[in-house]
Amino acid sequence: MNLHIMGGGAAKGLVEALQMPFETERGVKLKTHFSAVGAIKDSFNSGEACDILILTRALIEDLTQEGSLVEDTSADLGTVQAGIAVPAAALLPRITTARDLTESLRTATSFFVPDLQRSTAGQHIARMLAALGLDKEIAENFREFPNGETAMQMLATHGRRGALGCTQMTEIRMTRGLRFVAPLPAEHALSTIYTAAISTRAGQSELARHFLNTLACEASLSLRTTCGFDA
Repeated sequence: MNLHIMGGGAAKGLVEALQMPFETERGVKLKTHFSAVGAIKDSFNSGEACDILILTRALIEDLTQEGSLVEDTSADLGTVQAGIAVPAAALLPRITTARDLTESLRTATSFFVPDLQRSTAGQHIARMLAALGLDKEIAENFREFPNGETAMQMLATHGRRGALGCTQMTEIRMTRGLRFVAPLPAEHALSTIYTAAISTRAGQSELARHFLNTLACEASLSLRTTCGFDA
């Protein structure tokens, strides 16, 4: 028996932390698909098997209104901030203010980011770089990947001296070989609420309700915090 879960990459670490005990307890196999939210939304709308969908609250609300998700099943998992990361052995750059961030990005040897058009963090990064006047100035240093998880894995394994990365905090924390520097400065902060809901085409509705409760219940609050969600 399979339970199909789709979601933005920010939720991957949390789902994986709960996967084994839930599979053992319920005798079910979780089939997961995580990527940039835009790509997941497209896959969901194309008809990919899905029992639980995890996206930004705004997208979950839209899909519920469209009739694609079961009303009154949505549950917020928490808020995720975007931040800066560096390889584990690197010195921490200053990013306290917008000026600090600008100078750190200008001197960075490369900048690892998720899809600048289809991911939540990537879209925000693109707007931030334009506001800082850096979108063209440091364009040759961009290292763009389909999602934040891949961008952070590549930063950890291939980021050379002076490399920086930016994505959701949950994706930074789940990647070995990185150091989390800090959230983006207040002027350019990104805080995104992630929400889970049950698909109207769910093949395992009852199991989906059980796992949804496991994700969002009070008992998992400390785990969500560890994974990078703010209550």
